[in-house]
Amino acid sequence: MSTMTLKGAKGEGDFFRLRFWGAVLLVLGAILALGAFPTTAQAAPIAGTTIGNQASATYRDNNNVDRITVSNSVQTTVSQIYTARLDQSQTKVGAPGQTVAFAHTIANNGNGADSYNL
Repeated sequence: MSTMTLKGAKGEGDFFRLRFWGAVLLVLGAILALGAFPTTAQAAPIAGTTIGNQASATYRDNNNVDRITVSNSVQTTVSQIYTARLDQSQTKVGAPGQTVAFAHTIANNGNGADSYNL
């Protein structure tokens, strides 16, 4: 079995510094991976919204001249997504001829106005 002694060696603290920063990076990576930092949730765009985009790039050519190039402009319109959620499905028993009331909540989880026939 051999042992490693760094005391008095050139670069004595380098080994321990590397271990320290390695541990720091490992902990930060774990925190990021587990989502410890809050993120902002973005809502989906409303149906009918037009979204446009155009890319550009800056580069230096062979003559050492800075150039800019721009892509075609594109636009898309967001389609409607029809989604509903029915809260608390339930069962009730009633005698023949008796009125039974079912209170339900239906929620529109889509990205546009909608109506429901029940």
